[in-house]
Order: sequence, then C-alpha cells, then structure tokens
Amino acid sequence: MQLIEQDQTGSLADPGDHATANSLHAEAWEFLARGGGAARWTLDEHQRLVANGWNPAQAKTVANIIFDLQNGGTISGEQLADYSAAFGFPVTADNVWRIQRLICKAKAAACREATARLSWREDESEA
Repeated sequence: MQLIEQDQTGSLADPGDHATANSLHAEAWEFLARGGGAARWTLDEHQRLVANGWNPAQAKTVANIIFDLQNGGTISGEQLADYSAAFGFPVTADNVWRIQRLICKAKAAACREATARLSWREDESEA
C-alpha cells in the first residue's frame, strides 16, 4: 500500500490514470488470488470481464499484467520464508499455495484502498 501511494504522490499523472491503473492491477491480483500464481488466463476470463463492464482493451491489459506478474514471480521465496518464520508454519506445498493466494488478495485490497485514498485526496483539494 505504501509503495502504491508513494508512486501516486510522486507522479504527475492524472489521479484518474492512477485509479485506472489501480483497478487493472487489483483485478489481476484478484485473479491470481483465486487461481494461484500459476493460474492461466483464458478467453472465458476475458469475456467475464467484458460482461462485467470492462472494455476489451482493459480486459487485455489485465491479462498482460497477469502475464508480467507471473513472469516476474508473484511472490518471492524470501517473502514466503519471512512469513513462515514470522507465523511459524511449515513450508509445505499446501501452505505455500495458501500464503500466495492470501498475499495476492492483500495486494488487490491495497490497490483498491490506494484508489479510495486517492479519491479522498481529490475531494479534499476541491473543498
């Protein structure tokens, strides 16, 4: 969350552009939270987004973000080891799957919260 807000604060981009980017990333992280880091984007996923009001270009952007996140590694081994040590759970395939999904959900929530805070700052500056 803090990194998102720092990027938004330090950028000259329009707040609406930040909100759009946050929404696209939130959707990508939600997809990974549902299916895990190895989940594969399908035409059905694309059509689901379009049916939910996304335009086709935005749906394709979500797919591209997912691809980029997966190629960069959604969750690092170091981050998983840190959580294992902090919370005392054994590093098993099942636990790694659960933690990865939880981290993805948290990242999606951070994107949405950053947008909410961005909107709040916009509203306050207009007062």
